[in-house]
Amino acid sequence: MMRKYVFILLLGVSLSAVAQTAQQADALFMAKDYAKAQTAYGNLLRKSPKNQLYLYRIARCAYELGDTQTAICRFEEAGEKYALRNYYLGELYFGEYRFAEAFAAYEQYLESIEPGNERYHYVEEQMARAEKGERYMRRVEDVSIVSHTVVAKQDFLRAYELSPEAGTLTETDGRVTYTNQRGDRKVMTCDTAGRKNLYFSQWLIDSWGDSVVLPAPVNTMAEENYPFLLTDGITLYFGSDRGDGLGGYDIYLTRYNSVTDSYLQPENIGMPFNSFANDYMLAIDENKGIGYFATDRNTATDSVSIYCFVPNEEKIILHNFTDEKARLVAQLKTYRKVQKETEIEMDSAEEVKTIEDEAVFMLVVNDTTVYSDWQDFRSKEAMTLYRNYRQTARQAEQNILRLGELRQQYMTATTEEQTTIGEQILALEEENPIQKERLQSTLNEVRRLENEELQNFPILEK
Repeated sequence: MMRKYVFILLLGVSLSAVAQTAQQADALFMAKDYAKAQTAYGNLLRKSPKNQLYLYRIARCAYELGDTQTAICRFEEAGEKYALRNYYLGELYFGEYRFAEAFAAYEQYLESIEPGNERYHYVEEQMARAEKGERYMRRVEDVSIVSHTVVAKQDFLRAYELSPEAGTLTETDGRVTYTNQRGDRKVMTCDTAGRKNLYFSQWLIDSWGDSVVLPAPVNTMAEENYPFLLTDGITLYFGSDRGDGLGGYDIYLTRYNSVTDSYLQPENIGMPFNSFANDYMLAIDENKGIGYFATDRNTATDSVSIYCFVPNEEKIILHNFTDEKARLVAQLKTYRKVQKETEIEMDSAEEVKTIEDEAVFMLVVNDTTVYSDWQDFRSKEAMTLYRNYRQTARQAEQNILRLGELRQQYMTATTEEQTTIGEQILALEEENPIQKERLQSTLNEVRRLENEELQNFPILEK
């Protein structure tokens, strides 16, 4: 009788401890201390590995901390009990360019809410964008990248090193003008009824002629800007935020038909040049055999990424790449890195080896300063610390991938194997949030050291 009493007492204490830990985890979650909350819910999952609330909360923590892969895995494990799970899965899939899965998740979420819900209209728009993204994913072009730099948006054209034979680009108040190599034709951006449209002008004897607005289908009720004309005088690239694009500005291509004195229907040049951010100002220097385009995807405010690439003579579609590889190429997370002097000859039926450019990085130092080159650093200590940070971050990414592999193995393992694999999973789940906290702390220290140095030695204009 005494043993039974002691057992019941211990059981009560144990349940009380679990409840207290659950309350603490909930408190951390409600306080938005997601790193500590994730650890707390991880401890709870050891005792209740199928608890849907704990799985959902861990997924939410990972989502808020930017740990995409963990968030996806945990949301998938959490099941359908919590309707918001499908909303977050839709967002995560969409961000990973898994558009078909994003559409399905959004659709499930819409079925769980009323049309008056504050998210309803947004999710409908996301579903339409996911459908569009899925179509564009079928024609991702292989691109060879020469260089990638991050510059201030206000003077981004300085990164375009065009030869005189390619013509010149100038910008005034956000409106770009292209003048051809002979200096007798120009395509410019002007205002039309409060929006930007493209105009054409011809050099006469001693002055420019009247500016003539380009007809439809080049100009629309949307905005058109960032023109560039190839040396053939008929092929025109430009940027537009028209509705058939992926989002923001997209890059389009059209050609002039001298027989009919009209322009062909502009074609969206697709991924990876275009994305759901703003992508624009494609220019090709045929003399050098290189091109440039700008994008504000994954950049800080008032900054823009400039990619220098090798134009393909004919569009090369990634038919034989895996879906995952195509998604990485579409997002420019992976690409072929080449030197300017390299001549590219490629059989379109041959799979191209892609590598992630380890030299490329974007470090947001403060609201107005973004580094993309090791020479940008003013503090040697900050640079060394950031190198260590990048190495640790790569290891953290490997841990996340390993965690996903272990979870897949767990599903098909024997009971005995599940014990060993489960211990490995729990160990990684404990380590990941700790590692993430360390990484954030290191990154904060890098910024502190560099900002202190910048106060004494401000960045000079290059």
